Parts: sequence; C-alpha cells; structure tokens
Amino acid sequence: MIETDECESWKQTHRSFTGWVKDFGTSIGLKEGIVWRYFTAGKYFQELRVLLNDQGISTPTLDKLSPKVSPENLEILSKLERAAPIDSIIELANKVLDSQITRNELKKHWAVYRPLLQGKTARGLGVTTPKLNLSSPQQMDGLAHADIAKALLFSKGKWTGWNTPSLFRLFFDVTPDHGPAEEYVVFDAVAVVKRDEISPVEIHGIEITTSAMVFGLSKHLLMEKQKPYCDYLWIAIKDKELLPHDGQIPKNVGLITVSKGVIEIVSAPKELNVRSPQSLDLAKGLLLQLLTHQPS
Repeated sequence: MIETDECESWKQTHRSFTGWVKDFGTSIGLKEGIVWRYFTAGKYFQELRVLLNDQGISTPTLDKLSPKVSPENLEILSKLERAAPIDSIIELANKVLDSQITRNELKKHWAVYRPLLQGKTARGLGVTTPKLNLSSPQQMDGLAHADIAKALLFSKGKWTGWNTPSLFRLFFDVTPDHGPAEEYVVFDAVAVVKRDEISPVEIHGIEITTSAMVFGLSKHLLMEKQKPYCDYLWIAIKDKELLPHDGQIPKNVGLITVSKGVIEIVSAPKELNVRSPQSLDLAKGLLLQLLTHQPS
C-alpha cells in the first residue's frame, strides 16, 4: 500500500488513492477502515524507525517487522509522540515493538498525556499537527502535572495505605454529578480502592499541583468543598522543593511527593467519615466516566 501510494501506481486503475484502497480492502476481505489503519500504522512505523535509529536503537524494516506488533498499538503510540517527552516515547516504542505492552496500558498513557494537547487533533485538511512545546512554560507545567498523574496511575495504589489493595482504579478530571452551579467542584484525580474482597470501597480525592500556590487560601477553600465528596483527600506535589511549612496543609488532608516517578508519603490523611449526598454525586460522576470508555 505504501509503495502504491508513493509510486502513484493507483492512477493506472483508479481516479483516487482512496478508491484504490477501498477496492484493495475488498479484494483481501478487509473493511476499508481496517485497511486504512494498517496503512497509517505502517507509515508511522517508518517514521518511528528513523527516530529510533537516530537514538542508536536498531529497528527492523517494515517487511521484517514481527506480525505480533499491533497496528492499533502503533496508532496509539503515534498520538503519544505528539504529547509525551522523547524518553517516554522511546521506552514505550521498545515495548510496542517487543509486544511487551498491552493496548489498554497504552491507552492509560494516552489518558495521562492527552490533556497537554488541549483537545487539539491532527485531523482535517491543512491542520497543523499539534505537538508538545517544551519552550512553553504552560506546557512544561502541564508535563509536570502529567508526570505526577502517570506515577499515581501505575503505582497500583500503594500510596493509599494498602500495600496490595484488591482493587485500585484511578480516574482523571472527575466532576461529580451534582446540582447547583455555585457548588461546582472538580477533582484532578479520584482513586477507587478496596483493601481486600470484604472491605468497603474507599474513595480518595487527589489535588495535583506543580506550584506552591496549592497551599494558599483559594486552594484551602476548594479542598474544604471537596471533603464532603470523598473518604480521603490528598495533595500530590511535584517534589520536595514544594513542601509546605507547618500549618499550611488543610486539616485532615494527606500529602505525597512525586519525583522521577517515585511516590513518597509525607503525611497520611485522616478518614473524613463521609455520609453526605455529595459522596453519591461523586460516585455518579465516576460511573459516567466508566460509561464513556475510561481506560481500565
């Protein structure tokens, strides 16, 4: 398909490459959408191979690529390359090419880094492909936020107080399904945890920050509004340089630091004993995320 496109040999039989692709898919028994996915994955792999070779990583040519390498995984990786830093892409690329990572795990990485593109996509005629801009202070701050989110997501919940919880699920940007606009509250992240099969479900709300501003009055007021929604409430900060002075952490709120992917508990939160209608609103918000295909 790539050779047909580059050599424009499709012109011998068709008016457009799109028409050729449609008929080619029919001839080999595949739907047009699937054929396009293979084509774009193959095109991206050729670009990825150049990137990896530039990093001194030997990569097979497309015709010698293992059939175990999923075109769907290459498709997700191509999206990640626009938003994630180069070291993360190289690590993930090696896992994809060695078939050592699942599609679901890649989707989790995409869920972490996708917000950096602020909803922009590469679709549309004449649209400039959006990419992470490391010279932008705003995007660098967003990248630090994503690094914290990534560490929390792949931590398996050890920071929640249970070393090996039987259930740990993390959701990002959770809005409770509540009523009046003046009570609007959003959580950077929410963890759903069970210590073991017979323990009750715990809801951990998390405020992620890369700035010391989190310890100001406005954040204290926000977290007071968040408390009725969850069983435990945490602040996750970039590193120990942002550690607050005594008395700056809101009452009963836990604090963790994240540095180079390592999570450290500075202080544990106290159970908030939530028995309020707001806790049900947050549960409904989590359910909405599940129903809209949040990565598991």
